[in-house]
Amino acid sequence: MADTKIPFGYHIESERFVDVRDVPSGARCGCKCPGCDLPLIARHCMVGRVDHFAHNTRGQDKKVYEECTFSYWVSVAAMARQIFSESESFDVAMPDYVYPPPSPWSSVPDPDYVCSQACTITLENIHINRNLLGETFDVTGEFKGVQVGIKLVHPEKQGVPDFSDWNCRDHKAVVLAIDISSARSQFQHTEIPLKVVLSKSMAKELDCKRWLYHPRMAHYLESHDRNVEKFSYREDSPQFQVQKQNHQPSQVIPSVRKSVGSGMYRNDRGEYLFYCRRCNHQVFLNAQQCFCELCSGVMYRIHRDQVNARNL
Repeated sequence: MADTKIPFGYHIESERFVDVRDVPSGARCGCKCPGCDLPLIARHCMVGRVDHFAHNTRGQDKKVYEECTFSYWVSVAAMARQIFSESESFDVAMPDYVYPPPSPWSSVPDPDYVCSQACTITLENIHINRNLLGETFDVTGEFKGVQVGIKLVHPEKQGVPDFSDWNCRDHKAVVLAIDISSARSQFQHTEIPLKVVLSKSMAKELDCKRWLYHPRMAHYLESHDRNVEKFSYREDSPQFQVQKQNHQPSQVIPSVRKSVGSGMYRNDRGEYLFYCRRCNHQVFLNAQQCFCELCSGVMYRIHRDQVNARNL
């Protein structure tokens, strides 16, 4: 399916985007391209092919068509924004938000800091193309009194701003990204309106969504920065060199037992075995998260299946 076969067109009479399956075929569809103002033709195809709009270039300047920026993905993004704007409320299912992200080399997920568990955000007071706290979002709304900003991502719009410099005191909001390209594979194999497919994808699919900012994450990073400032030394400083020379990696003692509930390695006192990837420091602590006292890196609890593999 070529990117020129756009699924949503701009209906002139209603002044809104419409699904190609909701209008008559051919030039009777009454739609135009919002990018170049050329008329569109609705093509209702046979089984095995995808219904789509095409530019009606008969008697038109082909240069205008060739320079048109209204692509497949621009049309999908336009319909996505319209779906939000026409909804009094919209449920967005979100996955867990953990930090740091799980390591790709580890077969066992690390016990990361959970900023937010998987949940459904019911978006209300919805607007599109609005400014929120100095940043323009495709969709904005509110959830339980908290402002929400959404960035729509697709192959022609992959980059999203970095929100790591936001802080929890100045930014009382959450920021999400939704990859609308995940709905494309379903367009070709469904009989239901493409608008409905897109709406369900944005509402229910988890793999196409990610958190970009959460105040709880900012609070955690601020705490981490304070901890780093308190315990870290420059690597070329005398204090760090002395501490590094005197440090001996902790040895796994025979009395270590396995945690039945979580699968994490623990000793008889119930303390977890933590491991620093940066400097290989090991320590037993009764904690959920901690930072390395030598290099201030994030330390991870060790799963019982990882002990032999890492020669700890």
